[in-house]
Amino acid sequence: IDEENLEHMFYIGLKPEMKEVMKMQKPQGLTNCFNAVISMEDSAFCKSMAEATNQIRRAPSFFPMRSASNYNSQRNLGNTHQPVGDKGVNTSVE
Repeated sequence: IDEENLEHMFYIGLKPEMKEVMKMQKPQGLTNCFNAVISMEDSAFCKSMAEATNQIRRAPSFFPMRSASNYNSQRNLGNTHQPVGDKGVNTSVE
């Protein structure tokens, strides 16, 4: 297997923040790719990239769902207006 294919396989296996390191540093050769990733592995940049990436991944997967009965009861509670007309309204004067 030639070195270019090994570099590609190495790149595919990286975490997203490490792929960004590779894009920025553009190391040539498999050894330089290893060294670039190892040198940045514990950096503040990569830690912040990892946190941002994890937040993006988690955000779309969480959608709180309400049951139909819960939705309807909340909707009816919000509607406090009396209906217009004779229904339900006592119009007699005592």
